[in-house]
Amino acid sequence: MQSKKGTCSLCESSVDEATMLDHLDTCFFKKEKSPSSSSSSSSSSSSSEKNQIMIIKVVPRYCKGYWLYLAARADNPLDAIDDLLREVWLECCGHLSQFKIGRVRYCNDDALSDDYDDGSKSTMEELHSVLHVGGIFEHEYDFGSTTYLIGRVMQIRAVRDSSSLMEESPLLVGRNNPSKHLCKACKGKGTMKKIPPATQFCLECDPKGEFLCDDCVVEHPCGEEYLHIVANSPREVCIFTNFYPEL
Repeated sequence: MQSKKGTCSLCESSVDEATMLDHLDTCFFKKEKSPSSSSSSSSSSSSSEKNQIMIIKVVPRYCKGYWLYLAARADNPLDAIDDLLREVWLECCGHLSQFKIGRVRYCNDDALSDDYDDGSKSTMEELHSVLHVGGIFEHEYDFGSTTYLIGRVMQIRAVRDSSSLMEESPLLVGRNNPSKHLCKACKGKGTMKKIPPATQFCLECDPKGEFLCDDCVVEHPCGEEYLHIVANSPREVCIFTNFYPEL
């Protein structure tokens, strides 16, 4: 299981999962001087969607301990959230993905069929039109070996100028710390006082992963095609490869 400890990607402070939202008040939103920024959980009808910021928490349905906090302008499309989730956690082979909000499915325009109308909508729908404070979405990546995620809008803040807080949107603002795996091969030698951390793992040797350090990777007999980077990702099948190095 992953640790609930995490890191703020803005100031690099150590933050607990439970206190991340409070931390953003003193970190992410501290630049904003508008009086409207003090409103904690409701959007302002007088503010444009561009200057409303959603704080979204995303967790896997089944792999406990992983979590992300995202900041997104309310005028961002669902598709932008999909892109960020792929970059940070999911991408391996360009699989299809979709959102579910209530009973409605949202998918990429290429996956929408004119011949079969099942009520699906496009992921180009903007966030403000489909989500509210407390609103939940489901996200599915890869319909063969599916990774299931659940997102919740924790807060919507009306600000004077969103560009003063974020140059790009959506933005990763915090995530759980990665697990620390030690090299299994070095541990098996029994001659080392300090076992080095693993940087890659082999699924050919062990379905749960044979964790290896950089030195042992060179000597590993299975070959590069069976090796995968140790990444901070809940994507456990068809392994996540779009390694996100910042955290």
